[in-house]
Amino acid sequence: MSPTGHLAFGFMAKHFAPKTSIFVLLFAAYLIDILYFIFPIFGIETADFSPWSHSLIMAIIWSSLTFVIFLLITKKIRSSLVIGLVVFSHWILDFLVWNNLPIGFNKENITGLGFYNRIGFDLSTINFDLPTIIATIFELTLLAFGLFIYIRTRRNLKKITTA
Repeated sequence: MSPTGHLAFGFMAKHFAPKTSIFVLLFAAYLIDILYFIFPIFGIETADFSPWSHSLIMAIIWSSLTFVIFLLITKKIRSSLVIGLVVFSHWILDFLVWNNLPIGFNKENITGLGFYNRIGFDLSTINFDLPTIIATIFELTLLAFGLFIYIRTRRNLKKITTA
């Protein structure tokens, strides 16, 4: 999924962790992609095979590790759990749209529903064609829904604090 869709879950998470900074939630939504861009620099993985950042096993580990780190820092179980789940949401969204996510560290064990592959969308050759339009509409709709939840949550929080 492109960054747009992942933003949606960062914004939506504010509803479940209202005292957590939106920047922390958005960072959590991007953590797996941040690792994806850092690891090739150090030769840990390549752009065509990324088990350390995008495998199911590592997504569970990154999510759990994020949960534990934030729990140690904040002592807030709910917020830490939400942050960990937002990290894992990245893998869920990628699972929906791609068909090449590694389960572990074996190149033959890949998974994904491949929505984007099925419609013919390819990030390496973005054109102004129907697959790109469909993918863009999907991602912007997801983002709009996430922003709607975020804005509604912010309004409700302001009503509570000013009452």
